[in-house]
Amino acid sequence: MTSVIASRLPPEILQDIFKYNVEIKNHHARYKSLAASCLLVNRYWSMNAISIIWEDPLNTCVGKEKSLEKILKVYISNLPRKSKSLLKNSENQFEISLKKPTFNYTSFLQKLELQSLYEAINRLKHPNACYSKNAYIKTTKQRINLLQELVKHFVSESPKLTYQINMNKIKWNESNQFEGLLGIIPFNSTLDKLSCFTTHAPEIYFKISKIFSEINDLQIFCNRIDQNDNTALVSLINSLSTSPLKLTLYRCSEPIPQITNSLRSKLNNLTSLIIYERGSIPLETFQECTRLKIFKLKLDNFKHYYDDDAKKDADELKDIIKYKSLNNLDEFDLCQVAINNQHISSIIQNTNNNLKVLKMKWIKSTDPENEELPFKAITENCTMLKELVISLTTTTIKYFPTCIRTLTCLQNLTVERYEDDQLLEEDMCIWAEALGKNISSSIKVLSLDKNLNLNNDAFGKFLYQCCSRDIKNLHLIIDRLKITHIDEKIKQILWSYIQIGTLSPEINS
Repeated sequence: MTSVIASRLPPEILQDIFKYNVEIKNHHARYKSLAASCLLVNRYWSMNAISIIWEDPLNTCVGKEKSLEKILKVYISNLPRKSKSLLKNSENQFEISLKKPTFNYTSFLQKLELQSLYEAINRLKHPNACYSKNAYIKTTKQRINLLQELVKHFVSESPKLTYQINMNKIKWNESNQFEGLLGIIPFNSTLDKLSCFTTHAPEIYFKISKIFSEINDLQIFCNRIDQNDNTALVSLINSLSTSPLKLTLYRCSEPIPQITNSLRSKLNNLTSLIIYERGSIPLETFQECTRLKIFKLKLDNFKHYYDDDAKKDADELKDIIKYKSLNNLDEFDLCQVAINNQHISSIIQNTNNNLKVLKMKWIKSTDPENEELPFKAITENCTMLKELVISLTTTTIKYFPTCIRTLTCLQNLTVERYEDDQLLEEDMCIWAEALGKNISSSIKVLSLDKNLNLNNDAFGKFLYQCCSRDIKNLHLIIDRLKITHIDEKIKQILWSYIQIGTLSPEINS
């Protein structure tokens, strides 16, 4: 009956449904073959599912060499007869089939990661994992020929094609593949994402800049060496215009003054800024990013930290309290061992109640006497929040249930806890009941940490409050949760609330 109804839906709606299940839920194993299963329902479903499966197949199969090889062979079989004849008559020695496949798979392609494509071609030529640099160089012409014919076909068949480059996959600083694409990819095209390292050869950046005039998403990995300031990368950044730019910086442990200065000149471009292991780049560099919508600071590794370093990082957050970058934020994400409660509360206040997403993870604070301040700031300044991820400690957990009472738009909530000491079960029963009383009636997804020590009674009281407040179809994630007694009782509790519609049948356990 469901498939009959779905067969009456317009293609764009059916494809949106497939895309939701593939993209949003693909991290759960049971959904990974969902779109493929849709191929078997009927011809109408098959035609609509195939476009979702083949819009970005190279990225979907990263790390699965056999799958990449099969995908590449399908694309080769989709080449026009002229290209196949050219490849067969050259020294390529690739297996070229003249048989036409069932679908024109190329027409579904929307995202192309160029280096993944080139690496797939290389694996087709060198199926063994180990080979010498000399053997690799000898097959360069053959690889480039096939790359050129494939990309020509992709460009002609996929008008909405976007490009990405992951330079981490480049072997021996080779740049021939980019030179070979000059004149094939339309001039002044936009590169959707560039993931690069400061140590890559300058000619790689130079050749990329000859093809692409804009970059939407720039990810820079800084290597732990002294000579990190890549002048060719600086030139590439300087050549970018005023188009919106997403920027991610990884482990900047060594000074990169020229790159930092070039980034400073692009502050008005930045709409997203993500910093991992800040290191040598001062946060004040980005204080004038007035267009910034997403700001993420992943400053610490929770597994390795020292008290002195944690306190220093916590104190440095005071530098960004008055930044103009905060004023128009939609999303703020902070991951840090130690925080200063006053600084964090001031940062939240200065987001002007614009935040839609707030994620904060920490273990301890340098001013425990002010531990309630961040929660008050959330209550008073985050009424538009749709997603909240927060870590709680033994002393701060009591502030949380009432903290969220004003978050009437909240749809996704994740509560984490990194301490190992046990919370009293009777206290957590009271906490869970209070959470149910204060949580937004619009809540859709709730994830609770294993260290919260919730038992069956706590679950029962929480769900009773949700039911009394007419919360419907709540997706409860309990796969990381430590339930004191995992027995039939908890299953009965969950099932009873599924039957009346409070809980979604989609429970992760």
